Order: sequence, then structure tokens, then C-alpha cells
Amino acid sequence: MVFQTIAMSVITLLLFLLMLTRPAGRIKLLLGALTTVCAVVSLALFLMMQRAAGNPDAGKEVLQLYLPCGVYLVLALWGLVTAVLCRKRLRSRDGEGKS
Repeated sequence: MVFQTIAMSVITLLLFLLMLTRPAGRIKLLLGALTTVCAVVSLALFLMMQRAAGNPDAGKEVLQLYLPCGVYLVLALWGLVTAVLCRKRLRSRDGEGKS
């Protein structure tokens, strides 16, 4: 379980960095959607790993649970917003070309 969580987190980070470096277009739309999906899967794996390990230590919940969950959620939301904005931009660009 630990290996899958780490691997998925690394994949999420790499997709996020690729998404940041690409110009708006179909590739960035795809990278945004993949980042969102991978971040949600990483979050689920992390929570399953935490539950199997017996949850975070008393008094250290912020660093051991809430901060990582917050980071995964921020990455998922960032990817989702990027994908939506790229889709909107592509639709408006396609609409201008047809008229």
C-alpha cells in the first residue's frame, strides 16, 4: 500500500508540473483532467494507508493528516479549474473559427 501511494503521489506531482509548463490547449486540458484524477486517487490511497496504520498520532493530526489531504485537494482543484478554463478557451476559439 505504501509503494502505491508514493508512486501515485509522484505521478500526480509530475503531471501537475507538466500542466504548469504547457500553453493552453488540448494537452493542458488533458493534463489538468489527469492531475485531478490522480490527486483524488492519491488522496484515497493516503487515507486508506493512514487508516491501516492506525490514524495519525494524537496532537499531530495537522501535519500527519490535514496538511497532506489539503495538498492533494489543492492539486485536484487546480487541475480541475485548469481543465475547465482550457475547455472554455478551446470552445470559444472553435466558435470564432466557424462563424
